[in-house]
This record gives sequence, C-alpha cells and structure tokens, in this order.
Amino acid sequence: MKLTDSKLLYAILNCWINVNISAEIIKFPLFVRALTIAIVIVGSKPNHSYEDFFDHAHVKLLTYYIQSEPLPELEIQAREIQCLSGIHIMSAVLGHPEGMVLRLFHTLYQDSIISKESFELWKKEYEFKLRFNEDFERKTISSVVFNSFFLSLSVNDSDSDETFD
Repeated sequence: MKLTDSKLLYAILNCWINVNISAEIIKFPLFVRALTIAIVIVGSKPNHSYEDFFDHAHVKLLTYYIQSEPLPELEIQAREIQCLSGIHIMSAVLGHPEGMVLRLFHTLYQDSIISKESFELWKKEYEFKLRFNEDFERKTISSVVFNSFFLSLSVNDSDSDETFD
C-alpha cells in the first residue's frame, strides 16, 4: 500500500490489524515478529538502500505494538527481541542483502523503538544459538555487520557517559 500521507497509512494499517487480528494474538510477543516480517516484506525492493526502509507509519506501528500499553519491562523487551528476530529471519530469506540488517538495527535504535538492553539480550540469545545449532549457523548475519553495530552501541554509550561527567 503506497500512500503519501503517513498518518492515513498508519490509521488504515492499525485499523486493519485491530479488525482482522484478535486482541489475544496481538498480546503475544510473536505478533511483533510477524508485524516486523510483514513490514520488511512490504518495504523490500530489488537494489534497495534501506536508508528509509521504515517509514513514519511503520515506525509508529512497531512502537505502538511493542509499547501499546503499560507493560512490565520484561514484556517490552520480549517484544523488542521478537522485532529483531523478525529482521534476522527476513535477512536470511532475502539472502542477506548488503546493509539491510545494519541499517534497520540503527534505525530501530536511533528512533528509540528498541532499547540497548534488548539488543544486548538478543545478541546473547543469538550467540547462544550459534554455539549449539549448525543449521542456525548457516543462516547467520555476517559477523562483520553484527560486530559493527554492537561496536557502535558501545561507542554511543561511552559518548553519552562523557557528556554526563
């Protein structure tokens, strides 16, 4: 669906979800994974730069369904981790397009959709799976991309620590 008015697009998508998907399903963290996968599918284009991959309506949808109601921190983190897992799945399905994961992770972090803590929890889960699952290992994100993103997170942290000193 291509609309120039992102507020209208958000309203239409949110309405469609609420009419067609039960509230019980929406409560599960896996719904966020499914939503993320759907957004990546909609945004996937051959030779896409991923610079503007999540438009305003998609960012707002993800934010809404990750933090839609006052939830315990662990529940929000579970939803955030499912969002990251959805990106990882689609990266594998699309043949690991160059720059996709790095750009999307940066967007999610910079737009405060995913917390640093959730990225770190996802990384631990990801590394744990790598040690024990050969099939998973064949579908992994490039270690260069992975390390680049987490290095930038630690650099951002050290910059913010200096600001408060």
